[in-house]
Amino acid sequence: MNYSSMLAYMVVSAITPGPNNLMCLYLGATSGVRGARKFLSGSMTGLFLKMLLCGLLNVLLARLVPVIMPYLKWFGAAYMLYLGFMMARSGFTKDDETDDSKRESTFMSGILLQCLNVKSWVASLSIYSVYIIPHTSSLISVPIASVVYLIIIIAASLIWCIFGQSIQKVYHKWKLPISILMGLSLVACAITALL
Repeated sequence: MNYSSMLAYMVVSAITPGPNNLMCLYLGATSGVRGARKFLSGSMTGLFLKMLLCGLLNVLLARLVPVIMPYLKWFGAAYMLYLGFMMARSGFTKDDETDDSKRESTFMSGILLQCLNVKSWVASLSIYSVYIIPHTSSLISVPIASVVYLIIIIAASLIWCIFGQSIQKVYHKWKLPISILMGLSLVACAITALL
């Protein structure tokens, strides 16, 4: 098994922009790292469960995923469009008004995002089908790979969230255009999920 190649894949898939990282950036900019912690814990819980599921049922999922992927893509794209709309809409509110980011920064919204996040489904399945299952049938490899990927995802999500927090002053000064830009970036993610 090529561990360095697998780790490189994990890092690249974790740090590149996607729905989870864009939400972390947005929540960091609007609520700070502390305000995003419920979303982060939900997202990480969802990802960890997804990784375990993909590892333990890799053969079954390899047959099942082609059947459910078109539906998952549409639901995921619809949810990303909703999140993008909420991000863009938050740019039109004043700072003292109720912020949509508080509604999106919940444990359940983190889990929902991971359930519908096509990027992380593909990454999770790829880790097992390309790097692990062809080289070992040991069941201990499933939780080990899940924990390693979870640690990498936590680090990447925190980087995006901390970056969002570091631009809070800029965000509040330019709230409308930044909110619209971040909302449009999720719309782009939704479009690419459907292609």
